[in-house]
Amino acid sequence: MSSANNAVASSPVGTVVTAVAAPVVATVTPVLSPVTAPVVNGLSAATSTQDGSGVLALTLTYQTNYPMLVGADTCRRRASPAGA
Repeated sequence: MSSANNAVASSPVGTVVTAVAAPVVATVTPVLSPVTAPVVNGLSAATSTQDGSGVLALTLTYQTNYPMLVGADTCRRRASPAGA
């Protein structure tokens, strides 16, 4: 699938779509984020995951906390000097 994505992205169509979509997304995201972020956070918090399993949720309504899933946040807290 990666090669298909690369082919489309580097094609004239992909270049035009990116050129048009990027400024729109950059303009709309800061406006919508205050409204959508609490919804996504709420839906994500209500969804539990296990290693090796998928999430039965729409991609747009789920935010993954990868550091928490792999324990990186805990490791970082242990490795940080006191008061850091």
